[in-house]
Amino acid sequence: MTITGYDITIYCVGYGVSLLLGHITIYPIIKHLWRVNQPSEKEAVTLSQAVGVIERFLYTTAILIGEPTLIAVWLVFKVAPQWGRWRQFDKGRRIYNIFLIGSGLSLIFGIIGGFLIKWLQNHQ
Repeated sequence: MTITGYDITIYCVGYGVSLLLGHITIYPIIKHLWRVNQPSEKEAVTLSQAVGVIERFLYTTAILIGEPTLIAVWLVFKVAPQWGRWRQFDKGRRIYNIFLIGSGLSLIFGIIGGFLIKWLQNHQ
């Protein structure tokens, strides 16, 4: 199989939507939510960014290789260590909601990127 410039462009567009557009969209939302709810945890925003980029890459790749179960596995590893933290009544609930918003938005952008690549491949 020969890889063409168009093939490379398709992947760049799909991963660009997933990673770059996802980051540009999600970062300000999560940064604001952390600032409002946990002004002393500035580092949490930076770590959330790194995790978000990695998970969007994983989501896009999972769609491309036809293995959506990888998304479920990632979410289990991401969620399981947090249960104790979320049990704190008020603060834990706010952290959980920020987590849900960020994870949901990352999932949306990752899946859009994967399906965009597939769609572009089918419409050459």
